[in-house]
Amino acid sequence: MSDLGMDPVSDPSPPPSDPTPEKPAADDGVPGISQENKFGNAKIGGNANFINNAYFEKETIARRRHFTADDDIAVTDEEELEITTVYAGDQATIDHLLDELEERRVLLLTGDPHIGKGATALYLGTRIADRRDLEQSTLFVTAPERQVIEIDKMARDAKQFGKRATVFTDAFSITNRELVAFFARAEGFDWQRVTATLRKNRAYLIFTSSNEQASFRNHAAKHIAFHELAKPLPELVEQAFDRRIAWIETHGLASSPERIAIVRHHRSGIIDELECIPYISAFLMQFVRSDRDIESALREFNDAPHWFRTELASDVDAWCAATALVIGQPARDSEVPWLDFERLRRSISDRVKEDEEMFPRGLKSTEDDASESDSARNLSDEALLARSRATISKDSQRLCDVVQFQEKSLAKLLWRTLLESHRRVLTQLVPLLREFSEKGRTTGRTSLRILATQALGRIGEIDPVRITMPLIRHWSVSEREQRPMVGRLLQGVIAADNDAYLDASLRELDQLLDSPNEEAALTVISAYSQIGAYKPKLAMQRLGAIAVERITPALDNIHQLSRVAETLGTQAELRSGRSAATLRVHGEQLGMLAETLSEEHAPALVALARAVSFICINSYDNTVNILAFMREWIARGGDKTGILVAILFLPDGIATELDEFNETTRDGDGDGIHPLLLSLSTNEGAGYELADFLVDLWMALSGTFEIPASLQRELVERLLDCLTTWAREAVTNPLYRDGTIGLFLALTTVRGRALRKEIVELLAGTAFRDDERMRTFADDIRSRIRR
Repeated sequence: MSDLGMDPVSDPSPPPSDPTPEKPAADDGVPGISQENKFGNAKIGGNANFINNAYFEKETIARRRHFTADDDIAVTDEEELEITTVYAGDQATIDHLLDELEERRVLLLTGDPHIGKGATALYLGTRIADRRDLEQSTLFVTAPERQVIEIDKMARDAKQFGKRATVFTDAFSITNRELVAFFARAEGFDWQRVTATLRKNRAYLIFTSSNEQASFRNHAAKHIAFHELAKPLPELVEQAFDRRIAWIETHGLASSPERIAIVRHHRSGIIDELECIPYISAFLMQFVRSDRDIESALREFNDAPHWFRTELASDVDAWCAATALVIGQPARDSEVPWLDFERLRRSISDRVKEDEEMFPRGLKSTEDDASESDSARNLSDEALLARSRATISKDSQRLCDVVQFQEKSLAKLLWRTLLESHRRVLTQLVPLLREFSEKGRTTGRTSLRILATQALGRIGEIDPVRITMPLIRHWSVSEREQRPMVGRLLQGVIAADNDAYLDASLRELDQLLDSPNEEAALTVISAYSQIGAYKPKLAMQRLGAIAVERITPALDNIHQLSRVAETLGTQAELRSGRSAATLRVHGEQLGMLAETLSEEHAPALVALARAVSFICINSYDNTVNILAFMREWIARGGDKTGILVAILFLPDGIATELDEFNETTRDGDGDGIHPLLLSLSTNEGAGYELADFLVDLWMALSGTFEIPASLQRELVERLLDCLTTWAREAVTNPLYRDGTIGLFLALTTVRGRALRKEIVELLAGTAFRDDERMRTFADDIRSRIRR
C-alpha cells in the first residue's frame, strides 16, 4: 500500500521483553491477534506478532481478580467505636434504613459528593452488626474499581462474607462493568435469589454511589433497599461538629487544650465556611494538631491552590512530593505506584534544589543545620505525606503500594496551579520526563515510562510547537520500542483539556500518514487506539477515515486480482489442452501477485483490527457503541468498506479478540469478562444496535461480487460461528443470557427480517441440538419469535 507506506517489516521479531510484572505478557488479559490471521487467500505472518507487542500496550483495564475479603479492609473495634460515637444523622431515617436492610439485605445509598454517603453506610454496617450480633467485623471497601464484584458469588461465600456487613463506597465506576450490569438488568427473581442466600448466611451488602454513576437506580429500587441522601439539616451539622471535638478531646488528639478552645470559639465560622460534615471533620483533625491561626488554616484548607502556592512552597520537600503526585496523574488513575512516585519525587527534588534561582543556597544551609531529631523526623513517610495531603494504601490488584491525595480532586486543581504559576519548574522537568520515556525501557519501569510520557503531553500545553510536535515527529521514526509512546503522549494532550491544543496535535499526527517512513501509519493507528481509551468517538472517526480513504482502495485492487485468478481457475477446469494450461498459468500468476500484495498490506489490517479491539476492551464507552461507529465507516465508504469491516471483524479479527479476552479473564468458576456480551447485558437497546451492525456485514457480503466466492463463503460462515460462540458463553453465564437472547431476536426482525431465515436454520442446527442448555436457549428464542 504505497500511500500508507506499509511494506513488510524486515525484522518480525518482537522487541526485548520488559522484566517487570507491569509489562504485558502474551497472556496478560489483552490478547493479541493470532500469527495465522487469514486475509483473502494469504496469511499474515510474523508482522502480527510485531504489531501486537510493539504497538499495543496494556491499558488500565486488564485481567482483574474477583473481590475477596481482606484483613486490611475489616473495620477495627476502635474504628467502629469512633463512627458510632461521632456520626450525626436523622435517627428516624437511620431506623427506617436498618429495617429495610434487614428485610432486603442489599442497600443502595446515592447522593451528591461529600454529603457523607460513606460514613452513613459504615454507621449502618456497624449498627446492623450490633443489632444482629454478627460475628465478623464489617468490611469497608473504598477502592473496588480494580476488582470484579459479583453479588451472586459474594452472597454464596459464607466463609468470607457471611455473618457480617460489607460496605462498598463509590462502587459503580465503569470498570466494574459486571456490577453495573447486574444492577441494571437483574429482575425480581434474581434479587430474590440473592436476598435468600444473604439471609441464609447472615450477610448484608451496602453500596454507595453518586446519582450520575447509578443511572440504574430507579430499576434497582424496585427490588432492593434504596435511599438518596439529602443535605443534612444545620442542627445535624452542628451536632457532628460537637461530637468530633468531644472525640478529639477524649482521646487526646489535640496538640494542646488551647487548639480545642479555638475551634469551639469559631464553631459557627468553621461550619459556615466548610458546610459539609466530611470537610469539617477533616479540618478539625488537621487543625488541632497544627500551630496555624484559624483564618489562614481555613483559607488554606478550603483553597488548595493558595495552600500550594504559599504554605507548601515554604516546605520544599512536601511541595516536591505534591508536585510529583500531580505530575504522576496526567490521565485516568487517581493513584500512583509508590516506586514511580518516589523516583519522580526524588528527581523533581534534585532538579529544584540544584537550581540556584529556584532554591538559593541559603535554604540549603538551613537544612544542613537541622537537628538530629529533625533528621529522624524526615525519615518518616507519614510525616511527608501528611504535609503534602497525600495518603498511601495497598492496591491488592497490582500487589503494590499506591499514593494518592486525600482528596482526589486536588490533582486536577493543583495541575492548573502548576501550569499557571510554576512554568519554570515544568520547563525544568521536560528533559527529565523525556529521559524517563525514552530510556525507561532499559530500567525495568514500564509504568513510570508511560506516566512520564503522558505528563510530557500535558506539560506540552505550555508550548506545543517546541515540546509536543517535535516529539510526535521524532518518536514516529525512532526505535520500535518508542513509537507506541506517541499514543501515550496524546493521552497526556487529552488530559490537558484544551481543544485547540488537541486539534493541533492530531493534525501533526495525521501528517505522518503521508510520511515515506514505512511504519508511520502503524504509529498513527496505534496512537488512535490509545486515544480511544479516553475519546472513543474521536478515535473511531479517525480510524474510519484511514479505513475508508486509504485501506479500502488498496484492498479493492487485491480483491480484483483474487477474483480474476479464481475465475481463470474455474474456466481452466472446463477446458482442455493448451487453452486450459494457459488459463491455469495465468490464474496462478495472478494468485501469487494477490498474495504478495496481501502480505504488503497485512500490517495495516492487523493494526486496524487490533486498534478497534483495544478500544472495545479498554474504552470507557461500551463495546456495542464502538462497533456501531464502524457502521458509519460502511455508510461513508459503501459496500467495499463493508467488506473491509467484515474482514476486520470476522476472520481471527475483532470478534476473536473479544472471545479470547473472555478466555484469559476466566476465574476458578469458569466465568470470564466478555466485553461484547457484557455490553449487551448492560445497555437497553444494545441488541438492536449490534444486530444492525451484523446485518450490515451480512448484506455487504451476500450481495457483492467484489471478493472471491471462497472468501465470501468463509466470511458468512464465520459470522454464523460468532453467534454460536456467543450463545455457548451465554448459556454458561446467566449474566449474559437475556442480552444474547435479545440479540438473536433482534436479528430476526431488523432490516426487513433480512437474517430471519438464517437465524432459524442456525437454531435448528447441530450446535443447538447436541447440548441441553443450547437446546433450551434455542427453544426460548423460538417461543418468543412465535409470539
